[in-house]
Amino acid sequence: MGDKTRRYDDAFVHLDVLGHACTIEARVRVGEARPTDILPLARAIAGKVTEIGAAVAAEQGQTVSCRAGCAACCRHIVPVAPLEALALARLVKALPPKRREIVRRRFAAALRRLEDLGLLDRNAPRGRSGLQTHAREIGAAWAEANARYFVAGIACPFLEDERCSIYEERPVACREFQVVTPAERCSSLDSGVETTPRAIFMSEVLSDLSATLADVPARGIPLVLALEWAEVDGALLDRKVDGQDLFHLLTEHVAAHAEGD
Repeated sequence: MGDKTRRYDDAFVHLDVLGHACTIEARVRVGEARPTDILPLARAIAGKVTEIGAAVAAEQGQTVSCRAGCAACCRHIVPVAPLEALALARLVKALPPKRREIVRRRFAAALRRLEDLGLLDRNAPRGRSGLQTHAREIGAAWAEANARYFVAGIACPFLEDERCSIYEERPVACREFQVVTPAERCSSLDSGVETTPRAIFMSEVLSDLSATLADVPARGIPLVLALEWAEVDGALLDRKVDGQDLFHLLTEHVAAHAEGD
């Protein structure tokens, strides 16, 4: 039965992105919903924002060089919002048993590698949501961790044959990253990689929304920690909410980030 028993209202999100006005249609759940129900709309907004970013880059004579099979970015730390971490954990749980076991083994192997590198404390309780570095400032800590992670060549657990195996369900951070410099530059950290302009970072919007909905980090969780985090703390976001309230909360956070930019 599923959606046949649920009511929806049509809604529209109006945005001004880099001087381009756009409207995104949405179906909003009426009544009871789950926080992760907002992810399709968040992905649609991220898609429109990146589409406009690519158009603006084209106006400046730049072309997006990202192509299927180019997976250097899949060996960086990918930040996912707590809401996305919960959704990814559900996705893995729903896989056929053999497939699920393969993916889980990849996650476990990545975590062991991070522990060996000293980026994760192997003695810390389960539910880890961040990596260890020597830097104290958040930006510097992320840069240090990402550099060590990239050099170690740790691939995303969902990467198969240099392609994303969950492309339609991939995090918004992956959707937002569009390179306009030659693809070969992506194989190095210090190669002058340039990306399309991004007026709104939906990965940050979703992290802030997650924090508003529950007592969870208002920051990105490394994708490789998504399953562990969701196992321990995912229940904080796995609860009933009002669908229309959820829609308005998302649009408020989007507007706040747009104004902050």
